[in-house]
Amino acid sequence: MAQQGWSPDGTKVVFTCTCPQNTNSFGPHSGVYTANADGSDLTKLNDDGQYPDWSPDGTTIAFFSDRDGNEEVYTIRRDGTGLTRVTDTPAYEEFPIWTPDGRIAFSRGEPNDTETPPTWHLVDADGSGEVPLPQLDVVEAGFADWIDGGATTSRCGVSPGVGCRFPDDDPSPGPDQGRGRR
Repeated sequence: MAQQGWSPDGTKVVFTCTCPQNTNSFGPHSGVYTANADGSDLTKLNDDGQYPDWSPDGTTIAFFSDRDGNEEVYTIRRDGTGLTRVTDTPAYEEFPIWTPDGRIAFSRGEPNDTETPPTWHLVDADGSGEVPLPQLDVVEAGFADWIDGGATTSRCGVSPGVGCRFPDDDPSPGPDQGRGRR
Protein backbone atom coordinates (compact mmCIF):
# COMPACT_ATOMS: atom_id res chain seq x y z
CA MET A 1 0.00 0.00 0.00
CA ALA A 2 1.33 3.42 -0.94
CA GLN A 3 0.04 6.95 -1.35
CA GLN A 4 -2.72 6.68 1.25
CA GLY A 5 -5.00 9.07 3.09
CA TRP A 6 -7.79 8.87 5.65
CA SER A 7 -11.31 10.03 4.89
CA PRO A 8 -12.29 13.21 6.75
CA ASP A 9 -14.47 11.22 9.16
CA GLY A 10 -11.69 8.67 9.78
CA THR A 11 -13.77 5.63 8.79
CA LYS A 12 -12.10 4.82 5.43
CA VAL A 13 -8.70 4.94 3.82
CA VAL A 14 -7.94 5.59 0.15
CA PHE A 15 -4.72 4.18 -1.25
CA THR A 16 -2.95 3.04 -4.39
CA CYS A 17 -1.68 -0.42 -5.16
CA THR A 18 0.63 -1.11 -8.07
CA CYS A 19 -0.42 -4.48 -9.39
CA PRO A 20 0.78 -6.32 -12.54
CA GLN A 21 -2.77 -6.52 -13.90
CA ASN A 22 -3.01 -2.71 -13.87
CA THR A 23 -1.05 -2.06 -17.08
CA ASN A 24 -1.33 -0.01 -20.22
CA SER A 25 1.18 1.21 -22.81
CA PHE A 26 3.15 2.97 -20.05
CA GLY A 27 3.59 -0.25 -18.02
CA PRO A 28 2.30 -1.16 -14.52
CA HIS A 29 0.01 1.43 -12.96
CA SER A 30 -1.35 2.15 -9.54
CA GLY A 31 -5.01 1.42 -9.03
CA VAL A 32 -7.00 3.49 -6.50
CA TYR A 33 -8.76 1.55 -3.74
CA THR A 34 -10.74 2.35 -0.61
CA ALA A 35 -11.28 0.22 2.48
CA ASN A 36 -12.77 0.63 5.93
CA ALA A 37 -10.33 1.49 8.70
CA ASP A 38 -10.34 -2.16 9.83
CA GLY A 39 -9.45 -3.36 6.30
CA SER A 40 -12.93 -4.61 5.39
CA ASP A 41 -14.97 -3.47 2.37
CA LEU A 42 -12.04 -3.27 -0.04
CA THR A 43 -13.27 -1.41 -3.14
CA LYS A 44 -11.30 -0.88 -6.35
CA LEU A 45 -12.19 2.51 -7.82
CA ASN A 46 -10.01 2.38 -10.94
CA ASP A 47 -6.98 0.78 -12.56
CA ASP A 48 -4.74 3.76 -13.11
CA GLY A 49 -4.70 6.52 -10.51
CA GLN A 50 -1.98 8.03 -8.38
CA TYR A 51 -1.84 10.27 -5.30
CA PRO A 52 -5.52 10.08 -4.28
CA ASP A 53 -6.90 12.70 -1.92
CA TRP A 54 -10.33 12.88 -0.20
CA SER A 55 -12.58 15.89 -0.66
CA PRO A 56 -13.32 17.75 2.58
CA ASP A 57 -16.88 16.34 2.65
CA GLY A 58 -15.63 12.78 2.03
CA THR A 59 -17.79 12.16 -1.05
CA THR A 60 -15.15 12.45 -3.78
CA ILE A 61 -11.55 11.49 -4.39
CA ALA A 62 -9.14 13.45 -6.60
CA PHE A 63 -6.18 11.73 -8.24
CA PHE A 64 -4.02 12.02 -11.31
CA SER A 65 -3.72 9.54 -14.14
CA ASP A 66 -2.25 9.20 -17.63
CA ARG A 67 -5.28 7.19 -18.81
CA ASP A 68 -5.76 9.60 -21.73
CA GLY A 69 -2.13 9.82 -22.82
CA ASN A 70 -0.67 12.35 -20.41
CA GLU A 71 -1.06 13.09 -16.73
CA GLU A 72 -4.31 14.87 -15.85
CA VAL A 73 -6.35 15.43 -12.68
CA TYR A 74 -9.56 13.44 -12.24
CA THR A 75 -12.21 13.02 -9.58
CA ILE A 76 -14.32 9.98 -8.76
CA ARG A 77 -17.03 9.38 -6.18
CA ARG A 78 -16.11 7.23 -3.21
CA ASP A 79 -18.18 4.36 -4.64
CA GLY A 80 -16.26 4.39 -7.97
CA THR A 81 -18.90 6.14 -10.07
CA GLY A 82 -18.85 9.59 -11.64
CA LEU A 83 -15.34 9.66 -13.10
CA THR A 84 -14.66 13.27 -14.17
CA ARG A 85 -11.62 14.68 -15.97
CA VAL A 86 -10.83 17.97 -14.22
CA THR A 87 -7.86 19.15 -16.33
CA ASP A 88 -7.24 18.76 -20.05
CA THR A 89 -4.01 20.26 -21.38
CA PRO A 90 -0.87 18.95 -23.09
CA ALA A 91 1.04 19.65 -19.84
CA TYR A 92 1.36 17.20 -16.95
CA GLU A 93 -1.11 17.97 -14.16
CA GLU A 94 -0.26 16.02 -11.02
CA PHE A 95 -0.50 15.78 -7.22
CA PRO A 96 -4.03 17.09 -6.64
CA ILE A 97 -4.94 18.21 -3.15
CA TRP A 98 -8.31 19.44 -1.94
CA THR A 99 -8.56 22.82 -0.31
CA PRO A 100 -10.72 23.22 2.79
CA ASP A 101 -13.39 24.96 0.66
CA GLY A 102 -13.66 22.11 -1.88
CA ARG A 103 -11.42 23.30 -4.70
CA ILE A 104 -8.41 21.38 -6.01
CA ALA A 105 -4.81 22.60 -6.07
CA PHE A 106 -2.45 20.77 -8.45
CA SER A 107 0.97 21.08 -10.04
CA ARG A 108 1.50 21.62 -13.76
CA GLY A 109 4.72 20.86 -15.56
CA GLU A 110 5.75 20.61 -19.16
CA PRO A 111 6.55 17.12 -20.47
CA ASN A 112 10.29 16.39 -20.71
CA ASP A 113 11.22 19.72 -19.07
CA THR A 114 13.41 18.97 -16.08
CA GLU A 115 14.79 22.49 -15.78
CA THR A 116 11.62 24.47 -15.11
CA PRO A 117 9.86 23.86 -11.79
CA PRO A 118 6.16 23.05 -11.98
CA THR A 119 3.62 25.76 -11.34
CA TRP A 120 0.69 25.41 -8.97
CA HIS A 121 -2.91 26.09 -9.90
CA LEU A 122 -6.30 26.08 -8.22
CA VAL A 123 -9.47 24.84 -9.93
CA ASP A 124 -13.07 24.14 -9.03
CA ALA A 125 -13.90 20.43 -8.74
CA ASP A 126 -15.73 20.51 -12.08
CA GLY A 127 -12.66 21.90 -13.88
CA SER A 128 -13.90 25.48 -14.15
CA GLY A 129 -12.45 28.61 -12.62
CA GLU A 130 -8.77 27.69 -12.90
CA VAL A 131 -6.35 30.28 -11.55
CA PRO A 132 -2.59 30.12 -11.06
CA LEU A 133 -1.37 30.25 -7.47
CA PRO A 134 1.42 32.68 -6.57
CA GLN A 135 4.68 30.78 -6.77
CA LEU A 136 7.29 30.68 -4.04
CA ASP A 137 10.77 29.27 -4.43
CA VAL A 138 10.80 25.54 -3.86
CA VAL A 139 13.74 24.66 -1.65
CA GLU A 140 13.42 20.90 -1.93
CA ALA A 141 11.03 18.67 -3.81
CA GLY A 142 8.25 16.96 -1.91
CA PHE A 143 4.53 16.27 -1.95
CA ALA A 144 2.28 19.27 -1.65
CA ASP A 145 -0.28 19.50 1.10
CA TRP A 146 -2.75 22.19 2.03
CA ILE A 147 -1.60 24.07 5.09
CA ASP A 148 -4.50 25.68 6.94
CA GLY A 149 -4.01 29.39 7.50
CA GLY A 150 -1.04 29.46 5.17
CA ALA A 151 1.41 28.54 7.92
CA THR A 152 4.30 26.76 6.24
CA THR A 153 5.70 24.24 8.69
CA SER A 154 7.62 22.11 6.22
CA ARG A 155 10.94 22.56 4.47
CA CYS A 156 9.59 24.26 1.40
CA GLY A 157 6.72 26.36 0.22
CA VAL A 158 5.01 26.10 -3.11
CA SER A 159 2.51 28.91 -2.76
CA PRO A 160 0.81 30.70 0.13
CA GLY A 161 -1.20 27.99 1.82
CA VAL A 162 0.49 25.15 -0.04
CA GLY A 163 3.64 23.58 1.32
CA CYS A 164 5.59 20.43 0.68
CA ARG A 165 5.22 17.42 2.91
CA PHE A 166 7.89 14.80 3.36
CA PRO A 167 7.56 11.21 4.51
CA ASP A 168 9.51 11.93 7.69
CA ASP A 169 7.39 15.00 8.61
CA ASP A 170 4.46 12.87 9.77
CA PRO A 171 4.92 9.21 8.93
CA SER A 172 1.36 7.93 9.02
CA PRO A 173 -1.26 9.92 10.86
CA GLY A 174 -4.30 7.90 11.82
CA PRO A 175 -7.95 8.87 11.61
CA ASP A 176 -7.85 10.44 15.06
CA GLN A 177 -4.96 12.70 14.05
CA GLY A 178 -6.63 14.67 11.28
CA ARG A 179 -6.46 14.11 7.57
CA GLY A 180 -3.56 11.78 6.88
CA ARG A 181 -1.96 12.39 3.53
CA ARG A 182 0.23 10.33 1.27
